[in-house]
Amino acid sequence: MEINYSQNKVLIVDNRLDDLAELKGALSQLGIKTIHVASSVNMALALLREETYDICFALFDLGKTEKNGLQLIQEAGAEGTKLYTTTFILVVDQDRSKLLFGSLDTAPDTYISKPYDVAKIRVRLEKFCVLNRYCNRWRNC
Repeated sequence: MEINYSQNKVLIVDNRLDDLAELKGALSQLGIKTIHVASSVNMALALLREETYDICFALFDLGKTEKNGLQLIQEAGAEGTKLYTTTFILVVDQDRSKLLFGSLDTAPDTYISKPYDVAKIRVRLEKFCVLNRYCNRWRNC
């Protein structure tokens, strides 16, 4: 299934420049043109208050003294900026992915793990696009 992602708006929350560039490159290969970035949960919340995003990739571990990706989802939900039109994807290290679980209200829509792989990201996005086609959740599905 070939899906046109060019109209989707994406937010990436990551404070590691190498990983950020890698994910941004992978998403660009999928045709996504509008990619905004935030290096912290507070910056991401500010952007979510201003813009509507189709997809939000949030790194789980943003540092010991920083809020994490799950906290972003919780705070966005509490503020009302976690819209049903936004798919939240939590980015985790492979070895930690089995340890993360959240309640239904605060859990991400899905997880991906590093290292980033364009084919895996495409499959994950296509599954959500097909699931949400009848809900008109994504613009181009």
